[in-house]
Amino acid sequence: MFLIIVRWSFPFFIINLNYGDRIPPRYMIDLDLAPENRWDKIIDDHKELIPAVIDEVNHYVPKFLQPIAWWIDENILLRTLPEQYVREMRGIATRSGLRIGEVIGMNIFILANVGCTSIVAEDRKGRIIHGRNLDYEMSSVLRNLTIIADFTRNGNIIYTAVTFVLQVGLCTGQRPGAFSISLNERLTFVLQVGLCTGQRPGAFSISLNERFSGSYIDTILMELYTRFKRPVTLTIRMVLEEKETFDEAKEILMKEHFVAPSYLIIAGTKIGQACIITRNRWNATDLKCTNAQKGQWFLVETNFDPWKIVKDKRRQIAEKVLQKIGRNSLNCKKVLEVLATHPVKNNLTIFSTVMSPIGQCSLYDSTIIRE
Repeated sequence: MFLIIVRWSFPFFIINLNYGDRIPPRYMIDLDLAPENRWDKIIDDHKELIPAVIDEVNHYVPKFLQPIAWWIDENILLRTLPEQYVREMRGIATRSGLRIGEVIGMNIFILANVGCTSIVAEDRKGRIIHGRNLDYEMSSVLRNLTIIADFTRNGNIIYTAVTFVLQVGLCTGQRPGAFSISLNERLTFVLQVGLCTGQRPGAFSISLNERFSGSYIDTILMELYTRFKRPVTLTIRMVLEEKETFDEAKEILMKEHFVAPSYLIIAGTKIGQACIITRNRWNATDLKCTNAQKGQWFLVETNFDPWKIVKDKRRQIAEKVLQKIGRNSLNCKKVLEVLATHPVKNNLTIFSTVMSPIGQCSLYDSTIIRE
């Protein structure tokens, strides 16, 4: 184990890294550029990893179905997805040497077992801290594809994300001074369009965890019904780019039709603005928020309905450690320590990150690729 001392506008923050753990590389994605060119630098720096990604992804689509899937992607889906994301995917395909059908297919159809842990908690001053681990069975490949990306417009950072190379959307991000979002969902990972985790500074944070309900066929039917325009990840990216307040973000995330069930963990800048939204494909089925006055100063979500008693060691251990820490001692470093506790952190954990919409935690300084 060794130490990294990170300094921001707050006192020194000491990160304990186990051997092999590392900080992701950081890139800028200029939203003023043509969408086709926004990911060029990132793709160029990781081209040698693309064959390994393709090999992994091909495990999830039977070989005899691949030509059919790519044809559907190129002749149907290409016409229905939002234009800027299609253009970004075209740019990725051109730069990486992949077919556009492969890129779209890996965004829409690749389903695999995903797990994660998201935490929202209020410290003694009522400031919300948002932590998350992202777990995925393609961890050996995705660890080498994990980056921090600043999305800029007119030279200003609009939002920042922890995401994967070739992934148009984001799996972890923040909009400075507004809000943060984290996502873990069936369509999230390699080459995924949309957002997995993000934060819009000063407003709110969101994390989406896969909800284990509904089948593969249900998801495909919902994609057809919505004309593939509403993957959860695309909605999260839109929220990060366009919405200014916690309430605006929460309203969309509770009402929008999605292609798959999920959990959205959303945090804002005010006391009580830390919630778990339980989603079916049509709308929210449950909303649970912190209430420190009643002793509920934190919430932990993994991949099970929060009102059910399940033997999920990740949630049980995270809650136990948070209770031991206590609200008065809670800070960004303590939340990162919770995320590093076994089995909250496990062999499939790709990265851990801690965010805060109000700004006491920096995504740049508290994101760790786990080994």
